[in-house]
Amino acid sequence: MPKTEAPKPPNPGSDAAVALGCTCARMDNNHGRFAPWPPDGWWITAGCPVHDPKPEAAPQTKGDR
Repeated sequence: MPKTEAPKPPNPGSDAAVALGCTCARMDNNHGRFAPWPPDGWWITAGCPVHDPKPEAAPQTKGDR
């Protein structure tokens, strides 16, 4: 069975990305229409929940305390 990839998130700063919680710069990313220089050089805000999510915290067990 082929492995399916997770869907690619919408471009940073686009309306669709903002609706999902994107905090990347809208104007710097041309409202998601096209990347600024270089051609694939999107401005990604650190901690953006859409484009730079933090890994889920592992549940603690008694031995972790």
